[in-house]
Amino acid sequence: MPLRSRLFLPVIATTPKGASVDSHKILLRGGYAMQTAAGMFAMLPLGKRVLDKICSLVSKELDGSEILNAQQAAMPSLVPAELWKKTERWESAGSELFRIADRKKREFCLGATHEEVFTDIVASAVRSHRDLPLFLYQIGQKYRDEARPRYGLMRGREFIMKDAYSFHVDDDDFASTYEEVNAVYSRIFDALGFDYVRVEADGGDIGDGHSHEFHVLSNLGEDTLVHCDKGNYSANVEIAAKRNGDACTAPGCSCGGSGTLIERKGIEVGHIFHLGQKYSAALGATFQSSDGARVPVTMGCYGIGITRILAAAIEAGCESGGCDAFAWPASIAPYSVLLLPSKSAAPLLRDVYERLPSNVSTSVVFEDRTDVSRKKQAAEIPLVGYPVVVTCREEGAFTISDRAAGAEWTVSSAEECASFLEKNILEHENKQE
Repeated sequence: MPLRSRLFLPVIATTPKGASVDSHKILLRGGYAMQTAAGMFAMLPLGKRVLDKICSLVSKELDGSEILNAQQAAMPSLVPAELWKKTERWESAGSELFRIADRKKREFCLGATHEEVFTDIVASAVRSHRDLPLFLYQIGQKYRDEARPRYGLMRGREFIMKDAYSFHVDDDDFASTYEEVNAVYSRIFDALGFDYVRVEADGGDIGDGHSHEFHVLSNLGEDTLVHCDKGNYSANVEIAAKRNGDACTAPGCSCGGSGTLIERKGIEVGHIFHLGQKYSAALGATFQSSDGARVPVTMGCYGIGITRILAAAIEAGCESGGCDAFAWPASIAPYSVLLLPSKSAAPLLRDVYERLPSNVSTSVVFEDRTDVSRKKQAAEIPLVGYPVVVTCREEGAFTISDRAAGAEWTVSSAEECASFLEKNILEHENKQE
């Protein structure tokens, strides 16, 4: 059982200068991260636990799809400039691309995305249509020289992404993978408890036009989204033909023309693209078709912002209940339960802990500090975001507060308390197995 006195958790009583949004404030005040420079953060043990759980959830859903047959890889952060020059992105990427040169004056960039690297690997390894389809992904650091880093992890210069790339014989084969990724992403964001929407979007510099974004609905969102109040049409305002208050006339919308378009703000946490043959043709990633011809592979690209999810979860939690009541979604909470005893009831809650099996006790923190006031201990709860807090009175009445659900239960024995916690913690933890 982690003892609170032994955790490296440098909590700050006041909001640091420059932290203007809830997620940035909690990340710094709660000891999740420390800022090392503009847009760059050192993730401390508490923040690392959250990131690891997000990565585990994403990998679990990708690896569990029989349709995708997803396989995880790891690419270098340094990417040779010649690959980007072949796709003409070295010039078009502009000043946001970190560019460096080694001692021999050979040019590299710090990977903002890895389409070129994955495609180059496939170009050297895939020979036949029998080798396709192929779905490869990685979870790692990305870099972007933001002109104005802001909002903490929401828009930084270094961040963690899951980026995946699929390779196909044609667009029909690609389409089935694209729809499966849509389903996988929905399962991921459902598990996080997000109020999110999928919208049509612009493929930008990466794709060839056809793409969708996944947004957590939030007043802090930098993107404006348009969706039909009676149908299934949603789009980023950049490509929406009409705006707020207009009648919905989008082709294929289930409202049949009776709906009205409404604007909302969203935090982008996922983006999927149709790449076509943009990269494969430039980098020579071809396969021999069934009739013997050499054909460029058709590609797709699928991103999820891991650090962006962490920040979005805090923003969503603070918007729904306020920062003073913030609790992590159970699936990614750094610690699931806080045992918060009064001085005289400490042995009773320790008895609860000792009854918990080892596979769940690592998610339980015991507040053992006698030199910190109860008021300060309580003030730390929303900063750490414990979903469940257990208190106990001297006579042995245990109160279990599910802060995430807003529910409370009272049990009369350590055995009952441990049994209740085991069931609920196991339910939360099993989502990551």
